[in-house]
Amino acid sequence: MTPSLQEICNLIADQGVKKAESLRVIFATISSKVTGKDLGKKELDTVFKIFSFLNWAYANGMWSNLSNTELRRDLMAQSGKSIVLKLSFEMSENKENSHVAMYAVNLEEEFRTFAMNYIDRLKQLERSGHQPDANTALLYGLECLQDKIGFDNREMDSIVPTFLRQSENFAEIEKTANQINLAFTETKRKGFFARLFGS
Repeated sequence: MTPSLQEICNLIADQGVKKAESLRVIFATISSKVTGKDLGKKELDTVFKIFSFLNWAYANGMWSNLSNTELRRDLMAQSGKSIVLKLSFEMSENKENSHVAMYAVNLEEEFRTFAMNYIDRLKQLERSGHQPDANTALLYGLECLQDKIGFDNREMDSIVPTFLRQSENFAEIEKTANQINLAFTETKRKGFFARLFGS
């Protein structure tokens, strides 16, 4: 793996986790107003994890169109590792490498479960006529949050419309992922990463 590929994946991880944090704040604020109760630390952590996973999924959705199989696989695999490590660092109370690494091991397993359930849910939605995109991915995430936090349907019916209005650019990470696609499309040669970083 080239240093440039690692740099790309770290960029995706940084953007994804940062966006997930802003979405967590929005979601927590709205849910508090709707239910009259603040989310606890465990619940806030769950929101953070799910929105971080979704940001990785959004980037992967863009990369699924790449014709270079090796590059596509490398980007998907390494970006997953990068976002898990970034999120682990942010969530781990002890920032020592050994503690962050241990946190990452457990988080990677959670992400693997998210991914399997995510794929199954998108297949169900596709069979019912919904094309897989950022909106259907977000639907999965919100369903996940409802199940894990325990909101009833009435509460979610009040939370979701407001959340969607306040988080219109929830999938903005797709722009960065698409820039990678465009750079590859424009030059299928050795200078791909050099052009992407303008060097």
